[in-house]
This record gives sequence, C-alpha cells and structure tokens, in this order.
Amino acid sequence: SRTMLMDASECQPCLPGMFCDRPGLMQPTGECDAGYYCGRGSATATPDRDNAYGGESCVDATNASTNGLCPPGHYCPVGSGAPTRCPIGTFTASSGLSNVTECKDCTAGYICDKEAITEATTLCPERFYCPTGTASATLLCTTGHYCEAKSTSPVACAAGTYQNETGQSTCKVCPAGFFCDGEGTTDPSECPNGHFCLAGTSVATQYPCANGTFNSRT
Repeated sequence: SRTMLMDASECQPCLPGMFCDRPGLMQPTGECDAGYYCGRGSATATPDRDNAYGGESCVDATNASTNGLCPPGHYCPVGSGAPTRCPIGTFTASSGLSNVTECKDCTAGYICDKEAITEATTLCPERFYCPTGTASATLLCTTGHYCEAKSTSPVACAAGTYQNETGQSTCKVCPAGFFCDGEGTTDPSECPNGHFCLAGTSVATQYPCANGTFNSRT
C-alpha cells in the first residue's frame, strides 16, 4: 500500500494465507481456499498442486514461502499460510483436506504416535490392546484375557486355560487338580468329588472316577 515506488522489486509478495490474482493491487485479493496453502506470493486461491509437499514433514508455518495443494498427513483451513499437521492418534493419505475432522482415527490394532502420519504402520505391541484412535499403547490386557501384537481388544482365554494377571500375551494351562470352565477364567476351580482333573481340564465332570473307584477329596 506504499506510494512513490521506483522499481518492481519494491512491490511486496502477497501475504501468507492470501492470494493476489491481478496487477496493480493495493492489498491481497482474498484468503487462500480451504484445502490449499499460500505460503507467500501466491497468485491464486488454489495454488498449483505440483508444488505441494508430501510425506510426514512439511514447510514450517513460521517461515512459509511455498504454495500448493494441502499434502497428505495435513489439513489446510481457509487462509492457511502453511499446512497444519494432523494430530497424534490420527492419519491421512489424502491430499486437499480442509479440516482436522478429516484426519482419520488411527486404525484399530495400531498406534499413531506422531503428528502428520500418512499411514498407520506401527503395530500395537503384545500385552496391550489398541482400539481405534490410539496414540500410544497404554491399555494393558485384562485378567482372563490375552493380547498378542496388533490386538484391537482383549481376547478371552479359552476353556481349559486361565489368566490371573494383567498385561499378558498368552494364557496359562489350567493346572492338574483344577478345572477352568468357560472362557475368560481368572482363577481355576478345585476338581469336585468323584472326579479327577488333568492339566487343561475344561469341565468339572470331564473325568469321572471309573467303576470300582471313588474320590471323596477335592
């Protein structure tokens, strides 16, 4: 908006987040369109996609000078001077996003522990479970269950096995003299009178004492 300029070099580049689409302007024409970013000197509200960044890092918003289509892992609201990174716990492989709500929740069974992730690739570690939108593995597997790598929720221990500890990736075999009926057993039950229980017994009456024998002990 200065007067008395003496050379074209004294004309200022269009401001970040704005575009200047014709000669002789005293101020920017308007804001950069949603889904695009105008770092500095943009001549259009929808800068050339060929200049867009890609990958998991992007132009620094405090020193932007590039213009383009909003890259994967980011979103660009109206008037963006630089792409904004999708937050941890989310990802996106799409270009041209305009709102943080368009960043997808991390895929169940994975963790998205960094900003601007373009694909969920880090598996949830064993002993934990990771539902949709997990940013870090903090949910320990519950008792009566086990959690292998990539678990989306705890898996109940099968009949004949049990688990009395949290944060485990396998179940324990029911010990001899006890039975573990049903799924999700946390503590084995004592074998009943008139029966015996081998290791891994899943039903109280699975092994009755044979004819001519008895058992009054539990």
